[in-house]
Amino acid sequence: MIPSFAGKVVHSIRLDYSLMLWTTDNWQLDLNGEAYLLRADGMHVIDSSTPQEQLPTALAELVGAQITEVLVAKDGHLAVNFADAQLSVRASADYEAWELSGPHGERIVCMPGGELASWPASTD
Repeated sequence: MIPSFAGKVVHSIRLDYSLMLWTTDNWQLDLNGEAYLLRADGMHVIDSSTPQEQLPTALAELVGAQITEVLVAKDGHLAVNFADAQLSVRASADYEAWELSGPHGERIVCMPGGELASWPASTD
């Protein structure tokens, strides 16, 4: 269900009540709630209510980074892996924890409780 993200490059990152990443080929990854960035220098908790002007350096350094894979656990937890980092978000019982939106209208959403809902690319 999750397309391959291997080799996709992060084009930009924005914090605006969710953590949003865009790839150079127009995929958007929205992570809601607390996200976790694991790097060699430790675990960084990303609070989505942080103003864009205060984007943590550890997170800003992902711009230009290549994704190695995107994994989804049975319980809906999402991990975005890079060569030297992992960005993750846990499924929530109360809200949609994350969403992947593709350039052709495809969408995958982690619903409350961790179940995934998906919509195919448009055929227009």
